[in-house]
Amino acid sequence: NNIMSWNLSTRSGDNVGQEHYDAIRSDSNEENWAFFAYDYASKKAIDLSGSGSGDINEFFDHVKEQRGGFGFCRVETGDEESRRAKFFLLAWVPESGSNKLPIMVKGNMSVHKAAFKE
Repeated sequence: NNIMSWNLSTRSGDNVGQEHYDAIRSDSNEENWAFFAYDYASKKAIDLSGSGSGDINEFFDHVKEQRGGFGFCRVETGDEESRRAKFFLLAWVPESGSNKLPIMVKGNMSVHKAAFKE
C-alpha cells in the first residue's frame, strides 16, 4: 500500500478512510483491519500505516509499533452454526517511548474521532 493521507480537520482525504471502512465491513473482502497513525508534525493528518487480513493479533502487533492514531477492526464471533462479525474502533494513545503521543495531538483526538463515526 502506498501512503495515503487523511486530514481530520479539513476532512481532505475522507475517501481514504471510507474505502478501508467499507472493505472491512464487507463480507466479500478479505481486509479486516486498518490503522491510521498521526503525522505528529501536522497534529491533524493521519496516514494509513497498515492494513491486513490476519486475525486480531496481527492487528495489535501492528498497532503497538505505531504512533498514536485510530484503527478499525473486524472480529468474527460465534460457533460453526452461527458466525457474526463484530467491529471496533481503537483510539491508540502511546504513553511512553519514541511514539509517545504529543499533548497537542492528544487534545485533538476526541474531536477527530467524530470523523470515524460518520
